[in-house]
Amino acid sequence: MNQREIRKIASLKLAKYRREYGRFLVEGIHGVTELLKSDWEADSLIATPEAMKSGRLASVLKLASERDMKTEVATARELEKMASTKTPQGVVAVAVIPAVDLKGIKKIARIVVADGIADPGNLGTIIRTAAAFGFKGLITTPGSADIFGDKAVRAAQGALFSVIPFNHLETVVIAMNLKRTHKFYALTPRSNTAIWSIKEAPRSVLIVGAEAAGVSRELLEVADCEVSIPMSGPIESLNAAVSAGIAMFALSR
Repeated sequence: MNQREIRKIASLKLAKYRREYGRFLVEGIHGVTELLKSDWEADSLIATPEAMKSGRLASVLKLASERDMKTEVATARELEKMASTKTPQGVVAVAVIPAVDLKGIKKIARIVVADGIADPGNLGTIIRTAAAFGFKGLITTPGSADIFGDKAVRAAQGALFSVIPFNHLETVVIAMNLKRTHKFYALTPRSNTAIWSIKEAPRSVLIVGAEAAGVSRELLEVADCEVSIPMSGPIESLNAAVSAGIAMFALSR
């Protein structure tokens, strides 16, 4: 690989260049495997000679071959320049950020909104949990971490490729596209309605806010119902990803 290509791929660590190029980086064997098994587009696969010779990339290389993807070879040092982790397991892939299909969003039965979730680890965990409990749509609002940022992608553990992502949608856009077809549930600590006491609507939107700030006033105003997770211990609040997990499990019953 030449230095120009290396610099371009390395620039994907920054949101500015992810938006400009419409691409993001997937690192490590598991993440790359899940990408290549999905129907998401990918431009290229980059691996070190050592990783290729070791045999641990056999399944990855087979999937790439089935897609007719060319595998670029880079030294370990070059790969470290491109990746955000010091040990990317000898392989990274450049994936295409999917186009936003607001016309098709109404067809998604179950959607979770990560409202102001600024921690990328929490966001990645919410993505992973959404995939586990059948929430096919994942929306973030402005102020949330970037869905396609390296930390969120790693925390999602490949689950990103099982959901339909909508990055940084304004409240007015969410409401305009979903209020007529979906029932909105806002998870708040002050509600007297336990989330496991309700019967989920056929089409639903679960809104989860950050631990400190909670769900934004704008989204609370469009919510049909506020629900809570009752706690019997002395803790006042739960981590956002934990709250989202409990709520999605409760609704998925």
